[in-house]
Amino acid sequence: GVDFFFCPSYEGLYPNGSSTYVSIYTPLMNRLEGQIHPKYYQSFLTTANLLLSCIRPQRYYISEKDFQKKALLSQLIRDFHYVCEIRVLPTEREADGLIIGSRNTLLEPEERRLAPLLYHTLKKAELAYQRGNISSYKLKLLLETEIKRYYRIQLEYVDVLEIERLTSIETIIEEALIVMSIRLGSVRLSDYIYLNK
Repeated sequence: GVDFFFCPSYEGLYPNGSSTYVSIYTPLMNRLEGQIHPKYYQSFLTTANLLLSCIRPQRYYISEKDFQKKALLSQLIRDFHYVCEIRVLPTEREADGLIIGSRNTLLEPEERRLAPLLYHTLKKAELAYQRGNISSYKLKLLLETEIKRYYRIQLEYVDVLEIERLTSIETIIEEALIVMSIRLGSVRLSDYIYLNK
């Protein structure tokens, strides 16, 4: 149902000798997923900039789960004066809560069984918040304690963030974003939940 499909070759976007990269001087580049993969967002922003300059789209669609990408992409669009609106699409999940993604196919059967615990644990933090717990420290402790009950799951990070700037906060005033990343075997999984009154 599309009119055009743009699928450039790697060589077309990155010709031999290409050595220009896009980076944003903000702490967000090197936090959360950027801390795990230091060059990841540099690659993402470089490719996004190439596509924006080639296509000049009016809209850029991105999944809600990619909140860190969205924040950086918004900065890129402002800084380069692109006339482009970012539209956020709902995150698609499996019936058991696990975010749908290609990484899921890499999970062993037992790992796949454990994977939804990431989302279910975040839902427990949401319930604790709704019952009056507004301390980031207590919510993170709850999440860490819950995840560490499962020896096969390795916790990579957990944080409570202010929604707009994605900076860590100590107390939740009205709303916040909880993010968590785990490792199951060789597979990394990340998830999130929004907290609001």
